[in-house]
Amino acid sequence: MKKICLLILISFLNLNCHKKENKNIQKKENKILESINKSKIIFKSKILDLGNIKSNDSIISVKYYFTNISDIPAKIEYVSPDCSCTGFKSPENPILKDSVGIIELLFNKKNKFGHQKIYAIVKANTEEELYKLTLKMNIAE
Repeated sequence: MKKICLLILISFLNLNCHKKENKNIQKKENKILESINKSKIIFKSKILDLGNIKSNDSIISVKYYFTNISDIPAKIEYVSPDCSCTGFKSPENPILKDSVGIIELLFNKKNKFGHQKIYAIVKANTEEELYKLTLKMNIAE
Protein backbone atom coordinates (compact mmCIF):
# COMPACT_ATOMS: atom_id res chain seq x y z
CA MET A 1 0.00 0.00 0.00
CA LYS A 2 2.85 2.37 0.82
CA LYS A 3 4.43 1.65 -2.55
CA ILE A 4 1.20 2.46 -4.38
CA CYS A 5 0.77 5.75 -2.50
CA LEU A 6 4.39 6.62 -3.18
CA LEU A 7 3.96 5.86 -6.91
CA ILE A 8 0.83 8.00 -7.06
CA LEU A 9 2.60 10.88 -5.28
CA ILE A 10 5.62 10.67 -7.60
CA SER A 11 3.34 10.58 -10.66
CA PHE A 12 1.43 13.61 -9.41
CA LEU A 13 4.63 15.60 -8.74
CA ASN A 14 6.05 14.62 -12.10
CA LEU A 15 2.86 15.76 -13.84
CA ASN A 16 3.00 19.14 -12.08
CA CYS A 17 6.64 19.61 -13.11
CA HIS A 18 5.71 19.01 -16.74
CA LYS A 19 2.87 21.55 -16.48
CA LYS A 20 5.27 24.19 -15.12
CA GLU A 21 7.79 23.41 -17.87
CA ASN A 22 5.06 23.71 -20.50
CA LYS A 23 3.97 27.09 -19.09
CA ASN A 24 7.56 28.36 -19.15
CA ILE A 25 7.99 27.15 -22.73
CA GLN A 26 4.72 28.83 -23.72
CA LYS A 27 5.84 32.13 -22.15
CA LYS A 28 9.14 31.99 -24.04
CA GLU A 29 7.32 31.22 -27.30
CA ASN A 30 4.95 34.16 -26.74
CA LYS A 31 7.89 36.54 -26.16
CA ILE A 32 9.55 35.34 -29.35
CA LEU A 33 6.34 35.81 -31.34
CA GLU A 34 5.87 39.31 -29.90
CA SER A 35 9.41 40.32 -30.86
CA ILE A 36 8.93 39.00 -34.41
CA ASN A 37 6.00 41.38 -34.94
CA LYS A 38 7.90 44.47 -33.76
CA SER A 39 9.31 47.11 -36.04
CA LYS A 40 12.47 49.12 -35.43
CA ILE A 41 12.84 52.87 -35.80
CA ILE A 42 15.75 55.25 -35.46
CA PHE A 43 15.29 58.92 -34.62
CA LYS A 44 17.52 61.47 -36.35
CA SER A 45 17.61 63.23 -32.97
CA LYS A 46 15.51 62.81 -29.83
CA ILE A 47 16.76 66.08 -28.30
CA LEU A 48 16.21 69.45 -29.98
CA ASP A 49 17.74 72.60 -28.47
CA LEU A 50 16.43 75.86 -29.91
CA GLY A 51 18.83 77.99 -27.86
CA ASN A 52 17.73 81.57 -27.10
CA ILE A 53 14.40 82.67 -28.55
CA LYS A 54 12.26 85.77 -28.07
CA SER A 55 9.11 85.79 -26.00
CA ASN A 56 5.78 86.39 -27.72
CA ASP A 57 2.41 84.72 -28.05
CA SER A 58 3.40 82.43 -30.90
CA ILE A 59 3.49 78.68 -31.09
CA ILE A 60 6.77 76.96 -31.88
CA SER A 61 6.68 73.93 -34.15
CA VAL A 62 9.51 71.41 -34.01
CA LYS A 63 9.79 68.16 -35.94
CA TYR A 64 11.41 64.90 -34.91
CA TYR A 65 12.29 62.67 -37.87
CA PHE A 66 12.52 58.89 -37.59
CA THR A 67 13.17 56.10 -40.09
CA ASN A 68 11.71 52.59 -40.05
CA ILE A 69 14.63 50.21 -40.56
CA SER A 70 12.64 46.98 -40.34
CA ASP A 71 10.35 45.01 -42.63
CA ILE A 72 7.44 45.47 -40.21
CA PRO A 73 5.47 48.73 -40.67
CA ALA A 74 6.02 51.11 -37.72
CA LYS A 75 2.91 52.51 -36.07
CA ILE A 76 3.00 55.36 -33.57
CA GLU A 77 0.46 54.34 -30.95
CA TYR A 78 0.47 57.58 -28.95
CA VAL A 79 2.41 60.73 -28.11
CA SER A 80 2.14 62.15 -24.60
CA PRO A 81 3.68 65.60 -23.95
CA ASP A 82 4.34 66.39 -20.29
CA CYS A 83 2.78 69.87 -20.49
CA SER A 84 -0.69 71.01 -21.53
CA CYS A 85 1.07 73.86 -23.35
CA THR A 86 2.31 71.35 -25.93
CA GLY A 87 0.30 69.74 -28.67
CA PHE A 88 1.48 67.21 -31.24
CA LYS A 89 0.94 65.70 -34.66
CA SER A 90 1.98 62.15 -35.45
CA PRO A 91 1.61 59.86 -38.47
CA GLU A 92 -1.82 58.31 -38.74
CA ASN A 93 -0.69 55.61 -41.16
CA PRO A 94 2.06 53.04 -40.56
CA ILE A 95 5.55 53.99 -41.74
CA LEU A 96 6.90 51.40 -44.18
CA LYS A 97 10.46 50.08 -44.40
CA ASP A 98 13.08 52.76 -45.16
CA SER A 99 10.41 55.48 -45.01
CA VAL A 100 10.64 58.57 -42.81
CA GLY A 101 7.99 59.55 -40.30
CA ILE A 102 7.59 62.87 -38.50
CA ILE A 103 6.38 63.65 -35.00
CA GLU A 104 5.68 67.35 -34.58
CA LEU A 105 5.49 69.08 -31.20
CA LEU A 106 3.62 72.39 -30.99
CA PHE A 107 4.78 74.42 -27.98
CA ASN A 108 2.75 77.47 -26.92
CA LYS A 109 5.29 79.86 -25.40
CA LYS A 110 2.71 82.39 -24.21
CA ASN A 111 3.60 83.51 -20.64
CA LYS A 112 6.72 81.31 -20.64
CA PHE A 113 10.11 82.73 -19.72
CA GLY A 114 13.57 81.40 -18.96
CA HIS A 115 14.90 77.91 -19.52
CA GLN A 116 12.24 75.52 -20.75
CA LYS A 117 12.50 71.75 -21.09
CA ILE A 118 9.53 69.92 -22.58
CA TYR A 119 9.31 66.13 -22.77
CA ALA A 120 7.05 63.91 -24.83
CA ILE A 121 6.77 60.15 -24.51
CA VAL A 122 6.16 58.24 -27.74
CA LYS A 123 4.81 54.68 -27.78
CA ALA A 124 5.21 52.60 -30.91
CA ASN A 125 4.96 48.97 -32.03
CA THR A 126 8.74 48.70 -31.86
CA GLU A 127 11.30 46.63 -30.00
CA GLU A 128 11.98 49.66 -27.81
CA GLU A 129 8.39 50.47 -26.87
CA LEU A 130 8.85 53.97 -25.43
CA TYR A 131 10.91 56.92 -26.62
CA LYS A 132 11.50 60.22 -24.80
CA LEU A 133 11.64 63.32 -26.99
CA THR A 134 13.12 66.48 -25.46
CA LEU A 135 12.68 70.11 -26.51
CA LYS A 136 14.95 72.71 -24.86
CA MET A 137 15.05 76.49 -25.18
CA ASN A 138 15.67 79.70 -23.28
CA ILE A 139 12.87 82.25 -23.70
CA ALA A 140 14.11 85.83 -23.27
CA GLU A 141 11.82 88.83 -22.68
